[in-house]
Amino acid sequence: METSTQPPSTPTNHPKPWLKWVLIIVAVALLSSGAMYFVLTQTQQPQPEQTIPARQVTQPTPTPLPAEVSTKEGDPTANWKTYTESLLQFQIKYPGNWEYAEERAGNPLHLLLYPKHTSNMSPRDPNDPLAPVELFVLNIGPQEELCKPEPPQGPCVDVKVDGVPAKRYQRNTYHDIVAFKKGSYLYELLSPKFDQAIFANGQYPRAYYAFYNLPANERKLLFSQILSTFRFTE
Repeated sequence: METSTQPPSTPTNHPKPWLKWVLIIVAVALLSSGAMYFVLTQTQQPQPEQTIPARQVTQPTPTPLPAEVSTKEGDPTANWKTYTESLLQFQIKYPGNWEYAEERAGNPLHLLLYPKHTSNMSPRDPNDPLAPVELFVLNIGPQEELCKPEPPQGPCVDVKVDGVPAKRYQRNTYHDIVAFKKGSYLYELLSPKFDQAIFANGQYPRAYYAFYNLPANERKLLFSQILSTFRFTE
């Protein structure tokens, strides 16, 4: 009998069970490490600064006091000249193209404010009382009245001059009178009326009539503006 010889069989390699678990653990570890790295890199990146809007504070607009008016832009009296009386402790402004003269005979002060003369007029005599705005400062008694209207010029109107109570009224010979007291003095700011009669005797050149007798609207405006600049300096 012939004996058949079988070739030796090759052993079959079966995967080892523990190797699969090792691969799973390694994969999980790699995934965990990647996730951790991603989280760390994201948290370490500089974040853009948040701009906090500044708190808006609305400041109230101050109401200008009368004494501050002349400092504001557009005030027509801002560039005017200033007359200062140190003894009586007050000041008042007048237009830049005006002049002033003082009289003190018998009264603490008689101040005259008037436009400068044109070239065809002689220099003004300081004793000449002709001026479109005058200020009298008078010694007064305790019973002196502020308002002395002459009928039918209308009532006295209550006003204030630098915070001091005053009266504004008219007389036959004045467009405006504003009277007020301070201490032992009576102040009267006046706007005289000029008519042809005062030039009839030749005391004043007739050219003065047109020169000093300003148009009514201009005269009233200037008088009110000059009045608004009066300030006590004590």
